[in-house]
Amino acid sequence: MGNPYCGFRYNPQGTFGVIEHVSTFSPKTLPLGKCQLLAFYLDRINRQIKRLNIQNLTVNVIDRGNI
Repeated sequence: MGNPYCGFRYNPQGTFGVIEHVSTFSPKTLPLGKCQLLAFYLDRINRQIKRLNIQNLTVNVIDRGNI
């Protein structure tokens, strides 16, 4: 969701890694336990949705707190 910036002049032959942390609230109807994540891409111009081919991602919903 951001632009990579390392504080140095860009080197096209170099490599770098990006780690991004995001969070969201889970719906109250989502059962606690392990959930499989899916990823989709929404093209903002033509409004077409494409499923992204990502590795298997599983999250464990353990608590929603008092929200």
